[in-house]
Amino acid sequence: MLQVEQILQNRYRLQRQIGNNGVRQTWLATDLQASAQENSQVIVKEEILGWNWGAFLMPWFWLWTNQVWVGLLCFLPSIGWVMTIILGVNGNEWAWKSRRWRSVQHFKEHQRGWAIAGMLIGAPFSIILWMAAIAFLTSFL
Repeated sequence: MLQVEQILQNRYRLQRQIGNNGVRQTWLATDLQASAQENSQVIVKEEILGWNWGAFLMPWFWLWTNQVWVGLLCFLPSIGWVMTIILGVNGNEWAWKSRRWRSVQHFKEHQRGWAIAGMLIGAPFSIILWMAAIAFLTSFL
């Protein structure tokens, strides 16, 4: 016999019975494996929070694999540099909420890969761009 709060197949939690005609029962249930878009109450674990170096150093690539579309604002010249700082601060939380992760460990490994890529590619690229911009500006002085 099915009961309220019972979990079926390690996925569905029964909320309440909405129909019973003698042959079958109909229940309202919650899908425990729903994606972040379907579940507005995504819980962000404390160990997820913190600075995201990958989002800060390589926002133009990081946002695609993490599906953090607000990061597209980093392409706007007037606010792009502010958005990279915001991505660094909120990147972990937004990435955690934006898609389904196998585990916290999987999430951390993914973000660590982006941090390494940011240090090896993003930081040197940014330094070269800044040096070129400074050289260009000083050539006019």
